[in-house]
Amino acid sequence: MKKHGVFELRREALHLLKKGSSKKLRRFFSHIGLSELATLINILPQYRSQLFLALPPDERLEVMDMISLHAVKNLLDRLDDQEIVKLLEQSKGTLRTKLLRLTDQSRLSTLGDLLVKDLKDQLATVANYPKRSIGRIM
Repeated sequence: MKKHGVFELRREALHLLKKGSSKKLRRFFSHIGLSELATLINILPQYRSQLFLALPPDERLEVMDMISLHAVKNLLDRLDDQEIVKLLEQSKGTLRTKLLRLTDQSRLSTLGDLLVKDLKDQLATVANYPKRSIGRIM
């Protein structure tokens, strides 16, 4: 796989995003690494959700774990309820905890009916720990 510079990646991604070509965007993604995709999501906040949703579903969690906390929070605020539920159900361990912690609490309460039981239990556990406590992080 050829290494690309950040500016070159940004320029090509912006070109494809502005053209609205999701097929070409996916093809572009197949030629770059996941860390480079994570960098694009970090540096293009106005296109985060478009870039993220253009990723193959099996790569979304891995990229979600690579992007900054600010980018994750911003992305979770922009995704629809079904996408958030899918991410939460497919994630495990610390990534799931991070997603639960960064999703707006009022939004999580509205997602309650869509979540499976073990996820509801984990949500209740995370919600009961004070912010910035070791229990909430774990």
